[in-house]
Amino acid sequence: MLDGMKRIATLSDLPASVRFLLYTAIGILVWNYRSAAIQDVLLVGAFVYALVRNPRGFLAWLRPAGSAFLLAGLLILVRLPAAGVAAASGRELIKYADIVLATLALPALFPTRKKIEEALFYSAWAVTAVVGFDLARLVSALKGQVLAQGHALEPFAFGHSNLSAMMGGAACLVLLMFAWMLWQRRAVAIGCLGGALVCLGHTVCIASRGPQMALLGTFGLAAVVLPVGWRRKVLVGLLMVLAGAALVVNAPLINPRFADWESVSNFAGRDIVWSHAAVLIRQQPWIGHGWGKAVFEEVYHGSSPPFSWFHYYHTHQYFMQIVFTTGLVGVVLHLVGWAALVAKLLVALARSPNISQRLLPALVLLLIGYLHIYGLADWPAGVVGVMMTGLIPVALVVTGWSSES
Repeated sequence: MLDGMKRIATLSDLPASVRFLLYTAIGILVWNYRSAAIQDVLLVGAFVYALVRNPRGFLAWLRPAGSAFLLAGLLILVRLPAAGVAAASGRELIKYADIVLATLALPALFPTRKKIEEALFYSAWAVTAVVGFDLARLVSALKGQVLAQGHALEPFAFGHSNLSAMMGGAACLVLLMFAWMLWQRRAVAIGCLGGALVCLGHTVCIASRGPQMALLGTFGLAAVVLPVGWRRKVLVGLLMVLAGAALVVNAPLINPRFADWESVSNFAGRDIVWSHAAVLIRQQPWIGHGWGKAVFEEVYHGSSPPFSWFHYYHTHQYFMQIVFTTGLVGVVLHLVGWAALVAKLLVALARSPNISQRLLPALVLLLIGYLHIYGLADWPAGVVGVMMTGLIPVALVVTGWSSES
């Protein structure tokens, strides 16, 4: 005992390798065990811990962007009793209660940029571990046919090929950015590059066209966001255009599913659900039909929709689904929220004097762009939707809020 006090070991006292394994394991439980009770305990426990240890952190949600999203969530709750399947929709909403609580607690759990960086870093490695295992499964089972059949070989890491590809793509972006951030620590940076290649390999082999196009578009967006000065932006932008054109021309070689022109031209049957959902939206334009898969299925499939080989669970488009669910009021709140976050991130980029200080807000901006590009032709469901929602408090912290400042 020193000065009458015992030294209490903390996680920060552990060796770096042990911390890495521990935090990555926790990340796997958080991101990949949606139906497991252990995830519920972790998320609800995190909310209680944040509420007790740092209640001031929750004030981040009172900023304009956070308030817009809170009002959008309140609209879902107010609209719930009016839904034709209110009970089923309510049960579905309760399933996400742990996610909602943990999301609300994020600014209190990770109240500074440094803590946000750590959360992103270990989350990316957790996702990399999951998709790396899935990549090994695909290659082992399909070998030389992996590009042609990888899209159909279930079960997928995150429940669906598109969701798995999106999570891998997001982890790839995060690890590439950290390789840049940590370049002075060569071993760590090279490890991040290796992890990014694993995620990229998984995205290629699983052959989901939407996530691949979203990732390509995000690399193009990076050419605008990352360079300092318009000359560099133009130069990098031209290089990205050339690289993108080469990938588009050779897309059928990288992903044989792009050779199916009929499927590509009608967005794999999404044109049917888009046209009919637009008709249904006009029936409830202001506050929508209500939240949840049960509501959509009752309204859409109970309205004599056009024939399709597919059974639709949502509109397959982000803002169309928001309008269907919460009407024009809800979509305006979402637009205000996302626009405010993007504007704040752009201000943070403009005020950063060097590239090292630009990387974190740039990363968050690119992840938001990545998800919205994907959302042009699909709904970010499941774990991808969780990631999208989680980026809201992440952006609130990165753009200036700190309960410790």
